[in-house]
Amino acid sequence: KWKPIGSPMVVILCLSARRAVAVLKDLASFKIRAAKLFAKHMEIEQQKEMIENQAFGLAVATPNRLKILSEPEEKGGKAPIYFGKTQLILLDSHVNQKGFTVCTLPDTAPDTMSLLAKKVLPQLKQRKDIKIAFF
Repeated sequence: KWKPIGSPMVVILCLSARRAVAVLKDLASFKIRAAKLFAKHMEIEQQKEMIENQAFGLAVATPNRLKILSEPEEKGGKAPIYFGKTQLILLDSHVNQKGFTVCTLPDTAPDTMSLLAKKVLPQLKQRKDIKIAFF
């Protein structure tokens, strides 16, 4: 059982809320409690409260929502989600009907790259136990 609050063991970054729901449906048979971090599921305040009060081994997110949740509300404050204990960042390489992925869609690519550059790469430099993968 995963214990660190605010730092899921695995984060799956999806192209859209619809794709995130499909991924969660595929993972349902594993009976893993997952944080659902995308716009269509909950309001951002509810997600912040959930993350700050419970530990999740898995988080399924869209880039924009994860970026928002990984930034502190106030300068010098603590972000609801951080990657200090996270072990795996999975970038969903599902191609949508228009031929885009989470890394190529104009709506998600900037947030994905910003998140990787500002939050994940510093962790890669500090620790040996965090990995980035495509699936």
